[in-house]
Amino acid sequence: MARRGINGIRLAAVCLCLSTGLLGLLRPSCAAEPGAPPVVGGNQPTDESLDWQFSRQKSNLEHMAIMIFEDSNMTRIAPDFTWTRDSQDWPRPRSEWGISKKRWDEYKRMFTNSGVTQGIRRPENSSDVQFIAWERNIILARKSVGFIFCGHAGAEYEHKALPCREEKDSGEKKEGHSELRYRKIAPDWYVYEELN
Repeated sequence: MARRGINGIRLAAVCLCLSTGLLGLLRPSCAAEPGAPPVVGGNQPTDESLDWQFSRQKSNLEHMAIMIFEDSNMTRIAPDFTWTRDSQDWPRPRSEWGISKKRWDEYKRMFTNSGVTQGIRRPENSSDVQFIAWERNIILARKSVGFIFCGHAGAEYEHKALPCREEKDSGEKKEGHSELRYRKIAPDWYVYEELN
């Protein structure tokens, strides 16, 4: 996070980019838009920056949630691959993508516009949608942060995301090598951080 220095000068946080396995360059923090909280290079967004992103992109996120419910055979849509209920293999022939190229391009445009750079996920028969704003593979683990939308559970769908099942303002769960931290930011919406 950025902090103020001795003379009130704002000092930008820096970090080493290790996700590639090589030491990267030190990068100063930057904001995508005036007034936006700092995001350091390609590093994990802060809770503050996710809150800011959500406040500006909620309608786009809601629209994407509607889209993935319409595309009910899809379990994961990312900028560079898709998963269906029947297959997580990639690459697949276009006829087996699960959605048309035009529809996928619409998702990709919305990912870019809303800052959900890693796409969305909706487990089979789940009423919940995970919006992945940032994701990194770290050694043998995967870490991600983003938003979770808790849809309405019923006869056809059930809550599968922990925040939606627990219905608390915040929570944390550790199981083996997996960790999940979440916080409610609006009715039916959470920010999350997950390591597994």
